[in-house]
Amino acid sequence: RHQPFPMRSSPPSRALDRDFSLKYALRQEEVDVTDFSAYLVREEPREGGSYSAGAGVLLLPDAAGWKHARTRRLADRLAVFCSCLVLVPDLHRGAAGWEGPAAGTAFDAWQSGLPPARLASDARECAVHMRADLRVERMGLVGLGLGGGVLLP
Repeated sequence: RHQPFPMRSSPPSRALDRDFSLKYALRQEEVDVTDFSAYLVREEPREGGSYSAGAGVLLLPDAAGWKHARTRRLADRLAVFCSCLVLVPDLHRGAAGWEGPAAGTAFDAWQSGLPPARLASDARECAVHMRADLRVERMGLVGLGLGGGVLLP
Protein backbone atom coordinates (compact mmCIF):
# COMPACT_ATOMS: atom_id res chain seq x y z
CA ARG A 1 0.00 0.00 0.00
CA HIS A 2 1.32 3.44 -0.92
CA GLN A 3 2.07 5.90 1.88
CA PRO A 4 2.14 9.52 0.67
CA PHE A 5 4.37 10.68 3.51
CA PRO A 6 7.20 8.80 5.17
CA MET A 7 6.49 7.85 8.77
CA ARG A 8 8.89 9.13 11.41
CA SER A 9 10.05 6.91 14.20
CA SER A 10 10.52 9.88 16.54
CA PRO A 11 8.98 13.34 16.75
CA PRO A 12 10.80 16.22 15.04
CA SER A 13 13.27 18.17 17.13
CA ARG A 14 11.72 21.08 18.96
CA ALA A 15 15.01 22.64 19.93
CA LEU A 16 14.82 26.41 19.94
CA ASP A 17 17.58 28.62 18.69
CA ARG A 18 18.25 30.51 21.91
CA ASP A 19 20.75 32.77 20.09
CA PHE A 20 18.17 33.89 17.52
CA SER A 21 18.08 37.51 18.70
CA LEU A 22 21.89 37.66 18.50
CA LYS A 23 21.82 36.81 14.79
CA TYR A 24 19.72 39.83 13.87
CA ALA A 25 20.07 43.50 14.70
CA LEU A 26 17.02 43.87 16.92
CA ARG A 27 16.01 46.96 18.82
CA GLN A 28 14.39 45.63 21.99
CA GLU A 29 13.06 47.98 24.63
CA GLU A 30 10.47 48.35 27.35
CA VAL A 31 8.20 51.33 26.74
CA ASP A 32 5.33 53.02 28.56
CA VAL A 33 1.84 52.90 27.10
CA THR A 34 -0.38 55.16 29.22
CA ASP A 35 -0.74 53.30 32.58
CA PHE A 36 1.29 50.16 31.82
CA SER A 37 4.50 48.96 30.21
CA ALA A 38 5.12 46.97 27.05
CA TYR A 39 7.92 45.19 25.21
CA LEU A 40 8.66 46.75 21.82
CA VAL A 41 10.88 45.02 19.30
CA ARG A 42 11.80 45.73 15.69
CA GLU A 43 14.61 44.78 13.40
CA GLU A 44 17.11 47.58 12.87
CA PRO A 45 17.52 48.64 9.24
CA ARG A 46 20.44 47.23 7.30
CA GLU A 47 23.41 49.47 6.62
CA GLY A 48 22.35 52.31 4.37
CA GLY A 49 18.66 51.52 4.89
CA SER A 50 16.05 53.46 6.79
CA TYR A 51 13.34 52.34 9.16
CA SER A 52 9.68 52.82 8.40
CA ALA A 53 7.11 51.51 10.87
CA GLY A 54 4.62 50.58 8.15
CA ALA A 55 3.40 47.34 9.67
CA GLY A 56 3.00 46.27 13.27
CA VAL A 57 1.76 43.34 15.31
CA LEU A 58 0.05 43.69 18.67
CA LEU A 59 0.91 40.46 20.50
CA LEU A 60 -1.33 39.87 23.51
CA PRO A 61 0.49 37.41 25.80
CA ASP A 62 -0.80 34.34 27.56
CA ALA A 63 -1.01 33.97 31.33
CA ALA A 64 2.79 33.68 31.63
CA GLY A 65 2.96 37.37 30.75
CA TRP A 66 4.87 39.88 28.69
CA LYS A 67 8.26 39.22 30.31
CA HIS A 68 8.23 35.45 29.76
CA ALA A 69 11.15 34.35 27.56
CA ARG A 70 8.89 32.30 25.26
CA THR A 71 6.66 35.32 24.59
CA ARG A 72 9.60 37.60 23.86
CA ARG A 73 11.22 35.03 21.55
CA LEU A 74 7.98 34.87 19.57
CA ALA A 75 7.85 38.68 19.38
CA ASP A 76 11.47 38.76 18.15
CA ARG A 77 10.72 36.21 15.43
CA LEU A 78 7.58 38.03 14.29
CA ALA A 79 9.58 41.27 14.03
CA VAL A 80 12.23 39.62 11.84
CA PHE A 81 10.11 37.37 9.66
CA CYS A 82 7.22 39.81 9.20
CA SER A 83 9.45 42.89 8.85
CA CYS A 84 7.39 44.80 11.37
CA LEU A 85 7.47 46.17 14.87
CA VAL A 86 5.87 44.09 17.60
CA LEU A 87 4.32 45.42 20.81
CA VAL A 88 3.68 43.05 23.75
CA PRO A 89 1.74 44.79 26.56
CA ASP A 90 1.87 44.00 30.27
CA LEU A 91 -1.75 42.92 30.59
CA HIS A 92 -1.08 42.01 34.23
CA ARG A 93 -0.06 45.60 35.07
CA GLY A 94 3.03 44.61 37.05
CA ALA A 95 1.57 41.51 38.71
CA ALA A 96 3.42 38.23 38.27
CA GLY A 97 2.42 35.99 35.39
CA TRP A 98 0.93 32.53 35.92
CA GLU A 99 3.41 29.66 35.67
CA GLY A 100 1.22 26.64 36.42
CA PRO A 101 -1.49 24.87 34.45
CA ALA A 102 -4.18 27.25 33.20
CA ALA A 103 -6.97 25.48 35.08
CA GLY A 104 -8.23 24.95 38.61
CA THR A 105 -9.34 27.11 41.49
CA ALA A 106 -5.91 28.73 42.03
CA PHE A 107 -5.81 29.82 38.38
CA ASP A 108 -9.40 31.07 38.54
CA ALA A 109 -8.57 33.15 41.63
CA TRP A 110 -5.48 34.59 39.91
CA GLN A 111 -7.44 35.35 36.72
CA SER A 112 -10.19 37.11 38.69
CA GLY A 113 -7.70 39.95 39.21
CA LEU A 114 -7.72 40.57 35.45
CA PRO A 115 -11.10 42.12 34.60
CA PRO A 116 -12.01 41.47 30.94
CA ALA A 117 -13.10 45.09 30.42
CA ARG A 118 -9.67 46.36 31.52
CA LEU A 119 -7.86 43.83 29.32
CA ALA A 120 -9.91 44.95 26.32
CA SER A 121 -9.28 48.60 27.17
CA ASP A 122 -5.52 47.96 27.45
CA ALA A 123 -5.54 46.26 24.03
CA ARG A 124 -7.34 49.28 22.54
CA GLU A 125 -4.82 51.65 24.16
CA CYS A 126 -1.99 49.66 22.59
CA ALA A 127 -3.61 49.86 19.16
CA VAL A 128 -4.02 53.64 19.54
CA HIS A 129 -0.40 53.94 20.73
CA MET A 130 0.83 51.95 17.74
CA ARG A 131 -1.14 54.06 15.26
CA ALA A 132 -0.57 57.50 16.80
CA ASP A 133 2.84 57.31 18.46
CA LEU A 134 4.62 54.59 16.49
CA ARG A 135 3.02 55.52 13.14
CA VAL A 136 1.96 51.97 12.27
CA GLU A 137 -0.16 51.97 9.11
CA ARG A 138 -1.10 48.26 8.94
CA MET A 139 -1.70 46.25 12.10
CA GLY A 140 -2.21 42.62 12.94
CA LEU A 141 -3.44 41.22 16.24
CA VAL A 142 -2.21 37.96 17.77
CA GLY A 143 -3.57 36.63 21.05
CA LEU A 144 -1.96 33.76 22.94
CA GLY A 145 -4.09 31.89 25.47
CA LEU A 146 -5.34 34.55 27.88
CA GLY A 147 -4.53 37.23 25.28
CA GLY A 148 -6.61 35.37 22.70
CA GLY A 149 -9.60 35.69 25.01
CA VAL A 150 -9.23 39.47 24.85
CA LEU A 151 -9.63 39.36 21.07
CA LEU A 152 -12.75 37.19 20.99
CA PRO A 153 -15.51 39.45 22.44
